[in-house]
Amino acid sequence: MSAYITTPMVTLMHERDGKTDFTGISLVKRLVLTQGIIPWTSLIIPWSIELLNINTRKDLELAYSLCGK
Repeated sequence: MSAYITTPMVTLMHERDGKTDFTGISLVKRLVLTQGIIPWTSLIIPWSIELLNINTRKDLELAYSLCGK
């Protein structure tokens, strides 16, 4: 399956337990502003351990627990 995305920016999000959250991964294909913002598309995929976004101590502790350390 493939998709053609025409927006200048794409943000990868994940879904876990019925909630969506940011992964911290975005791609800016070109800098185009529309009314002061970059139009974007959000791609939402199921959460997996590879998408763990570590920004806080709590996130780091979760990573350790998931990795068995």
